[in-house]
Amino acid sequence: MDTYSPKGNICGAIIPDFILERDLSHGAMLLYSILCNYARDKDHCWPSQPKLAQVLKCSLSSVKTYLAELVREKLILIHHSFCRSNIYYLLRPAELEKRQMAHRSDSARTQSEFDSPQPKSGYIRNIKNQEKKNSPLPPSRVHPTSSSGTSVEVRDSSSSEFEKLWEMYPKKEAKGLAQSAWRKLKKSGLLPSLEVLCAALRKFLVSFQWNKAAGQFIPRLAKWLNGHCWQDNPTAPIVFQAPEQPKDVVFQQSFDARVQQEKRESEERKQELARIRPEFEAFAAKFPTGSDHPLNFGRWSNLHKKGLAPTADDVPSDNTLNIVDFMNHFKAKHENSRPVPFPIFSRNIPDYSRNFPICGTLFTPPQRAVA
Repeated sequence: MDTYSPKGNICGAIIPDFILERDLSHGAMLLYSILCNYARDKDHCWPSQPKLAQVLKCSLSSVKTYLAELVREKLILIHHSFCRSNIYYLLRPAELEKRQMAHRSDSARTQSEFDSPQPKSGYIRNIKNQEKKNSPLPPSRVHPTSSSGTSVEVRDSSSSEFEKLWEMYPKKEAKGLAQSAWRKLKKSGLLPSLEVLCAALRKFLVSFQWNKAAGQFIPRLAKWLNGHCWQDNPTAPIVFQAPEQPKDVVFQQSFDARVQQEKRESEERKQELARIRPEFEAFAAKFPTGSDHPLNFGRWSNLHKKGLAPTADDVPSDNTLNIVDFMNHFKAKHENSRPVPFPIFSRNIPDYSRNFPICGTLFTPPQRAVA
């Protein structure tokens, strides 16, 4: 029988024991282990949902269901990105905190046993060292501190400075990455004072780059810190103001004059209609009742304006036409009786007979004598 030891011979996703202890579906457990495999030494990863469905050999809707289950159990945090894959942050579970606390208490108890005056054999010391070496959890970090607690105070002040900068920064995304970038720059001594960062940030808040497209191009705080953007000189915002249109005084004066002229013509037209109204009523009285309709008065006033409107004296006693037919007949009869100018001058010379009646006689063709 050919057997092998799994340790060091297999690679891929491994399900943590605290996940197995939770009441999760098998798909959610397997998905969490795959996300851990993608993240490796980071606290986040960004595989696409179709890729996860391909690895799990399930549908896309099942992947979304498993992700919602992990979010509900506070195991992951999903950051939705625009035009790219979502970012999945691995949240620290409560089980790890409990195990670390238990491990620390065991380490403290073991240390007290070593410090006791009881004799210790080499065999027991080797057993303790072996247990500490094979512990599944990493040893807790012990920060060197003085008796007055100087490092704790420095860490607290640095955290408070970061919180002030975070409150001032407009884009509240990926706070964990921003804290990591802050600590990295602080440790390397490249981070300036909080006053310098706030002064630079105020310039960016009113810059054109950050104010265009409703703040779409504002980077995250982690990217702003890693890029040492406080050393940049952003451009001031460009305020687009529409130029004032100069008023055309001549056009405005001509427009006002035209409006006033139309008002005068309208008033004169109303007065003229009021003046000729009795004449029309006398004409309409020659016809049956209701002939003085406003439409009939409108036709009669247009004919009166052209000098072709009939009067009450023009209606014979034996008339059988209604008022509309009579006006049309009267108009056709009198239009044909008007003199017509020479055709040769009808296109080249304008008709001045309306303004100057004497001109009409100059262009009237001579009457041929009838034999």
